[in-house]
Amino acid sequence: MRKLNSKFFLAGLIAFGFASCDEENPLGSAGEVESKVGELYILAESTGSRIFNTIDLAMRDNDFITNDTTVIDGAMVTRAGALVKIDYGTGASGSDGILREGEINLLMSGGSDYMVSGTSIAGTFSNYKEADKPVTGSFNVANQGNDVFALTLTSLSVTDSEDNTFSLSASKTLTWVDGFSTIGDVSDDSYTLSGTSTGVADTITLTASITSPLSYKSTCQYRLEEGIINLTMAGTGVTYTGGSIDFLSADGCNNLYSIELNSVDGGSVNTTLTFTGF
Repeated sequence: MRKLNSKFFLAGLIAFGFASCDEENPLGSAGEVESKVGELYILAESTGSRIFNTIDLAMRDNDFITNDTTVIDGAMVTRAGALVKIDYGTGASGSDGILREGEINLLMSGGSDYMVSGTSIAGTFSNYKEADKPVTGSFNVANQGNDVFALTLTSLSVTDSEDNTFSLSASKTLTWVDGFSTIGDVSDDSYTLSGTSTGVADTITLTASITSPLSYKSTCQYRLEEGIINLTMAGTGVTYTGGSIDFLSADGCNNLYSIELNSVDGGSVNTTLTFTGF
């Protein structure tokens, strides 16, 4: 696995006195490593979230329900029995500006109606890329009734623009607040997400727990409005073993989040970053 490239790490952390290089740790200096892993974690979480959103839009689309085919954000979605294919072909740009290519393949079980409790969808990827970077792994979406879904990610691997990779596994509960039953209309969609995740970037392991539910609203440009995630990290070069990510409620629908990192000796750093959308 490629060593983490931290050259775009914010200068704000350097202001706290971190060295610009660490001969003993090729991942970077204290603070750089942990912040980079946090950024990669957000990339993986947002990738998984966008994939779920695409599946949800397709399954609640009138054309798909009636004719087993539709187009969602540039992808051709077709159903043949229990198999569903989301096909971006050689490349299609979505409404979020991200270029996607390849296929997301779904297998439905427990029924063919996504809206009905007991229906489950298992997903894998075939030559799938986002922004020309491969996405691999598997996932499951299960309708548990009462507008609640169980979401599972298994070794969802993403790569950033500097070829750093992160592998995410997660168990989440998605609870619809509004809009689930309004077929073909996403304007009122709103739901919350809770649960836990684990991830690996190079030699660093991360554990994440959502302590204040992530709140998603379709009326927000970047979809994620607020929520807090607690983090713990361990591995080579880790000084800041704990921290949190806060999708700032005061920020409203903007795409800002803060990462706070805490060391065992009481040190801490905090920086604000942006995300491309969930």
